[in-house]
Amino acid sequence: MDRPEPVPVLSQHTIIYDEALFKMLDAIILKYDLKPFCRLGFLNSKPSFHDIWKDINNNINNLNHTRKVIASKDTKPNNFAVLMALICNYRNLSSWAEVMNENYEVDLREDEAIVKHHCACNHYILNVFVMTNPITHMKVVVGSICINKYMATNEPVIAKIAILEKQIRTKKRKADKAKKIAKLVEEQKVNDLYVGMIKAIKAGAKDGFLRHPINEYKTQLEDLLCGK
Repeated sequence: MDRPEPVPVLSQHTIIYDEALFKMLDAIILKYDLKPFCRLGFLNSKPSFHDIWKDINNNINNLNHTRKVIASKDTKPNNFAVLMALICNYRNLSSWAEVMNENYEVDLREDEAIVKHHCACNHYILNVFVMTNPITHMKVVVGSICINKYMATNEPVIAKIAILEKQIRTKKRKADKAKKIAKLVEEQKVNDLYVGMIKAIKAGAKDGFLRHPINEYKTQLEDLLCGK
């Protein structure tokens, strides 16, 4: 007898998609005057993730859940789910599955990646991905781990993330190779200068090269080592 195909886990959150959730989302939108095109999780954006996470935490017991909430286990999945719902027309959707499978646009913000960011869940991330809802045009910062973990059935989004992650790996390999080549070049320059100094000393700089014209090698070497 064939076993049924396992149902993909869209999320590990505990919050039930119902009116209690909608009322909390309504209150957050009203409190911060969130409008279309707003950006959540960006540097200096208001409200900050921390503001919204605090609101979620303060209201978590007023929401309905599939089971008892375990803070150490459920806080991050619940944060991610709420932030994703917040950028949607959540009252026009009927389930978390619809929230997670919206036709989101996904971009990599390389200019933002130089500063530590948080994912919507509250994890630190290095690579900053931005989800944009094409209907509300609201944006939220997320990490690829949460996307792959909680939105596994959203094939277009997962495919786009795979492409962007490949680009990141390729760029890193090129950067690492360039650093390695630069290091080898610098080492060769130092070696060439050292060889030149040895030749000069043998040619007449008996007490070293401080009193010999070859002392220019010393200056060049010091400048090179100091990164000038």
